[in-house]
Amino acid sequence: MTVDVVRRRAQAACITVLALALPVAPSPTRAADAATAPPSTAAEPKQEEKEELTTELWALTYFLSSRLETDASKPSRSTRVDDLVKTLNELYGKDKPVVFLVGGGNLLLRGTSTQLLEVKRILAVVDSPWPQVQMTFWALQVSGSPQRIAVQLEGLAADVRATREAIVAVQRRLVQSVRPAGPADIQPCARAIYGKILCGKSPVFIPKSSPLSLNESLILLTLHARRQAIVSDLRDWVSLHFKNDVERAGVGLGNGYQPLRRLELALDSLGAEPDCEAFGNFVTALEAYDGKSEGAPEALARTGTILDRVLKDVVDAYAADLSELFLDPLLKRAQLGYDGPKAPRGDGVVMTGRSRIVVTSGLKARLAPELSSSVEISRPKAFTDDLLNRAFPAKKEGDPSLTGANRVLEGLPQAEAIILAAALAEPEAHFAKVAPGVEVNVRPTVLPDGAAARLTIDASFGVTTTPIDAAASTDTRNEPPPPAVETHHVQTDATVGVFDLFDISSFSITTSHPQSPAFFPVLGRLPIIGRAFQWPRRPKQTHHESVILINTVVLPRALTLSSFYRPAPFEKAIAAANPLCVANGAGGP
Repeated sequence: MTVDVVRRRAQAACITVLALALPVAPSPTRAADAATAPPSTAAEPKQEEKEELTTELWALTYFLSSRLETDASKPSRSTRVDDLVKTLNELYGKDKPVVFLVGGGNLLLRGTSTQLLEVKRILAVVDSPWPQVQMTFWALQVSGSPQRIAVQLEGLAADVRATREAIVAVQRRLVQSVRPAGPADIQPCARAIYGKILCGKSPVFIPKSSPLSLNESLILLTLHARRQAIVSDLRDWVSLHFKNDVERAGVGLGNGYQPLRRLELALDSLGAEPDCEAFGNFVTALEAYDGKSEGAPEALARTGTILDRVLKDVVDAYAADLSELFLDPLLKRAQLGYDGPKAPRGDGVVMTGRSRIVVTSGLKARLAPELSSSVEISRPKAFTDDLLNRAFPAKKEGDPSLTGANRVLEGLPQAEAIILAAALAEPEAHFAKVAPGVEVNVRPTVLPDGAAARLTIDASFGVTTTPIDAAASTDTRNEPPPPAVETHHVQTDATVGVFDLFDISSFSITTSHPQSPAFFPVLGRLPIIGRAFQWPRRPKQTHHESVILINTVVLPRALTLSSFYRPAPFEKAIAAANPLCVANGAGGP
């Protein structure tokens, strides 16, 4: 290699290094393309800070027991919790799970604050308390001759109708009394809430002019400015229009009995200010929940629980007052009878009673008590020589000595013989078991407004009579079993209003069958001429009456009611056009 060649290569290398080191001026075309090109996305992860992951624990409570199934083929509790975790992860943790089941009904939440907020918003609604239903089943059954139980049936039917009409009348009077005419009828601490509701600025909606349910009436009563005066006026109205019921209730409860005493005490003990605070805090939590504010799901669950206590106290007090005034006396009258306590009730078995059960909405419950009593069913046979012959047989077979009556009564004074005969005639008692049968399988589902409940019922009511003395006896005769309603099986699906005495099933059946002829003793059994001493008897008629009634009390939940009373956009627009709202800048009266 020559010196010139080496020099040329060294110069080329220096030019290349300088070209790489010095900035290159862009051409006009390249400069224009660079100005219009979108920013590079490769540098975005470096410029944008990742949101920090947080970890929280959510304890499942109501979801663990809601919608439980007793059938082994249905999904178990653990399966449903797994499904919940899977669904939440599919919605909010597609790239990486955010919800984990850690045992004991606890969920571990790990993700960004945005992810956890969305998950907790779902859990606050799903894991909320369900409404409860208190059901009282009434079974009124009687059997016997139509002539002897006609008075019972007429009196019972009339009493049930009157009681039902009285309960409806009291509720109608309550609705008329609590409907507010304006903001002045609402307590001062709740007027701001009421104004927002009227002007469509609240996440809940309460109907102003439509018919009110019992739950809506009790809620408005709690917030009413004159709630104590309304209860006092309602008590006076009840005492005037149902004077006999008040007097009958006072007989068992004392002369100082006052209708609606529990409701008055509940409203007085709760206090107006705590009630307003409970309603106000819940509505505020709803607003924060709709605005997706941090901490709103926990606040909604907490304030909803507090408001549930207020609703429970008022509903329980009202239900207890009306049961004490109307339903409990109805049961006592049905048990005593409507033809007087000393008059015959019928020829057969009579069952009058009630069964009560409390169930969470959506769950299946079963009630199956075992009851029994005993009744003597034996009658002594006539005293004859055959009794003594069996009691005092011969000492040996073929013994010519006296036996039976001749052996005992020979040489015995007449007075002593009568005493001995009376003692030997005492029969051995035989008994039968009388077992009232009650079995109730029910699944209630409270309707969204809490004013009624759908009941899926499979129930049986009846009485069975079976002998419990299997040993046969020759000195007694057993009475035939009395007529009875052995079973009244009801399988139905019905909707029942709150605190309504509802007849879910009833039947009235009369049976008739021929009887053997009556006859004179001895003469009626003679051959040939015996028929002359016999006469036919009328067919025996037996009447069976069975009535199954049900009374329900629904305990609503704040979260459930709030989901039903969410206003639609067009309802908000109509409310905002209210002249009072327009005059005050749509901020409420």
